[in-house]
This record gives sequence, structure tokens and C-alpha cells, in this order.
Amino acid sequence: MRASWLPQPTFAFPAIVACFYCAASIAFAQRCGEFDLDPTAYADIRSDRELRQRIGADVSKYRDSGGAVSMECFARHYTMLGDRQPYGTNSWIRLGESALHEPLYNFDLLVWEKQNGNDMKTSVAYGARLAFADGALVFVDDEGAPIQTLFEEAAAEPRICPASPFDPRDFANVRGKREIGQLLEQSIRALMETKGEIDWLCLAEDFMDMDDRISGSVSVDLILEEPRPKGVYRFTVRNVKLVDRLIVAPGGSNGEFAAIVRVEAPDRIAIVERGGNYRWLDAR
Repeated sequence: MRASWLPQPTFAFPAIVACFYCAASIAFAQRCGEFDLDPTAYADIRSDRELRQRIGADVSKYRDSGGAVSMECFARHYTMLGDRQPYGTNSWIRLGESALHEPLYNFDLLVWEKQNGNDMKTSVAYGARLAFADGALVFVDDEGAPIQTLFEEAAAEPRICPASPFDPRDFANVRGKREIGQLLEQSIRALMETKGEIDWLCLAEDFMDMDDRISGSVSVDLILEEPRPKGVYRFTVRNVKLVDRLIVAPGGSNGEFAAIVRVEAPDRIAIVERGGNYRWLDAR
């Protein structure tokens, strides 16, 4: 089940204006290639199995001759499928915590079906999860157990990542949302000043590298939007102390602290503060 913090997809199809595909910038097309998915192929899907079959056929378009699969590009294109369609699509990546495999690629399809005996429609969600395991690309169930092998030999698209901007010592004793937000902001600003643009999957992997170097645990969730690098990204430190176990406060942190980042463009990045307010990093 999706974590409660994750923005639920609105699937507001009529609100998407005709110029949307122009907004999928030339840079995105160069990075991920042209959008090559058929929206009509998803219109009649009515089960998780059918969704897996359709995704399996489409992911093959993102696999090169050497077996490398660009899952980020497929995920971003998948998110675009539901625009101006009678269904909705959403994709997100999880690293850490409940993900038996890292990263875990999640794909949702939301359709509206008539209820039995009346003309009322209700929303029904179908899902598929993909992960790289033992040199293969496999579909997994909710617990992470493989249920179907898509490619016997496959690997994630190679990435060239800069040096990590994170110092585990800074995150070892994080005890507040504001504190982790400030630490993440410092790291983002440092990368922007030296590299000019952030590879968010690289940053997520750097963040996860701290998992074995601090007493707590870390996790990352990436909701991918279009065009790249648009999305909502959550970085979490779980640092449970004795006081958290003794005093469990409903709605409180209970030892878990997260920084949520909203990315609209390479140079348009915000830390999401309490109440959903955006603090744009380009506003000094």
C-alpha cells in the first residue's frame, strides 16, 4: 500500500490542455526518447495480471541491445499515459524500508467501473511492481517475492553519479522535520552550485548509502512526473529513541523524520514544509 504521505493521483484529465506534449521538453525527449506507448492499449485492462502483461510488452521498448533497461524513462512515460484518457496512471520508486528489492518500481492504473445493479461508477486500482533481482528483471508481489520473470538477463541503465553530498554524521541524530529539511537543502544547493542539475536517482542512492553508517535507517520515495526531472521526492530518516517507544503520539513523528522535495524544473526546487507550504530554494 502506498505510504500516506504520497500525493494521491488526481487524474484530472479534462484539465490537461492540448499543449501538454509541448511541455514534455526537447531535453526530456533527448534523454528518454520519444513517447512510444499506446494509451488505447491500457483502456480495457481490468486486472493486475493484464496490467503486468501490458507493461511487460512496453518495457521491452526501453531495453537496449546490451540488456540495460531505462526504468526511469519508462516510468515517466507511463505517468503520461493517463492524460486525456478515461483512466489514470501513476508511477513511483521506493528505496529502503519495506522494499525487499531496491529500487522497487511501482505502477498504478486507476479505472472507473459501474457498480452492479446501477449506473454509479466507482474507482478501481490495479498495480504492478518491477525490480531487478539476481541479474533479471522480475515482477514481484506486495511482499517482494518474484511472481514472473520479464527478462532473464537485465540491468538498470548505468548512471554516472557525482560524489555524494551527504555526511552520515550530520544525519546520525536527526530529531526534527526542519532539521532534515535543512540538511537536504544544503546538499541540494551544493550540487546545484557544482553540477548545475541534479540526478535525483543518484541523490536517492547516495542517501541510501548512509543506511549502514548511522544507527537508524533511511528510505526514499520518488514520484516521477513529466518532463524529467519533475516529481515529488521524500527522504526519510527513522531514528527511534527510547522516548519514542514510551510516548507514542498519534500524528506525531514517533522517531521518523522526513524531508519532502517538490521539483518543477532543474532550477525550480522547493522544500515542502508543514501545512504543504513550498519554500523555493531559488528564493534567497
